[in-house]
Amino acid sequence: MDKTIISLALFWILAVAINPLQLHAVGVIPAPAKFEVTAQAGQQRLGPIFGGVTMSPSRSYFVAASRLPAANLPATIRAWRNNDTVLWSYLLPNNDDTFLVPVLGVNSTRLFVGTEAGLVYSLDATTADPVSPANRVKWSLNLTETVRAQLALSPDESTLYVRTTSGKLYAVRTSDSLQPGQNRLLWTTFATIGDTLPPVHGAHVNPFSPGPVVINDGSGFGKVFVATADGRILGFTTVGTTDSSRSASQVFTLDLKLSNLVKGLYESSGYFGTPPVAIEATPALGTNGWIYVATRNFAPAGGSLQILAAINPSKPTSTAVEWIQPV
Repeated sequence: MDKTIISLALFWILAVAINPLQLHAVGVIPAPAKFEVTAQAGQQRLGPIFGGVTMSPSRSYFVAASRLPAANLPATIRAWRNNDTVLWSYLLPNNDDTFLVPVLGVNSTRLFVGTEAGLVYSLDATTADPVSPANRVKWSLNLTETVRAQLALSPDESTLYVRTTSGKLYAVRTSDSLQPGQNRLLWTTFATIGDTLPPVHGAHVNPFSPGPVVINDGSGFGKVFVATADGRILGFTTVGTTDSSRSASQVFTLDLKLSNLVKGLYESSGYFGTPPVAIEATPALGTNGWIYVATRNFAPAGGSLQILAAINPSKPTSTAVEWIQPV
């Protein structure tokens, strides 16, 4: 079994110091091997970076820094040129916060961000300051539910997929200008049944829900997959021929707890019953179209058992699990 086919677009190694902000990154993409950004005199101090860095083709770097609760400051979205100068910055209103990596899309002109208060923003990613906050924000959508899962774009970048901690999956139009009769929200569906906030535990006091991943199926919308905290992988397509008739159709349902490979490993490890598999990390897509998921430890108290699973969504769910590997 070939387990080397996972394609990762970007690895970052980040070291963050709060004051002054220092950011170091090592990348495997065509970029400076190392860069450092330090808060300039008079700039607002930034909080810790829980998400990461997004890079544009022009090598501008976009960072979402979490707010400093003690200072009652909002989170800051900031863009740097690769010569260590600030291109622009935007403070989230109302002391809002974000823990996500910003998503760059629409020909690299828009930056999408989801927040703890349940707002999704489309920001002008290319125009240098000074720009008023009203002009920086091209549109925003209030979902009223915490967005703590990574955002994902459709292959044609017309649709942004947003997962909330309530278990809902939203398809959001990315266009700056909607036509008469068009809604910003294309469709919404419950991506889970009874899958709410992931459990708070240990160092993970702000747990993440697995974000959606999208496979190009030739439709423009793509086929979007999500993993759940109860060990399932679900796939959806967009159906309907008119804007008013668009909806989500669930086309794939795989429960890792019921996989013979997972049950066999569970029993051979000395455990019995249904494996309490939990997935809390965003899946990865392979260059072969497979989906890779990693689970939390699902062994009974005192044990240790977590796996990496390779899933082929083009197969029936009964045979879709290609292999599993304890990690």
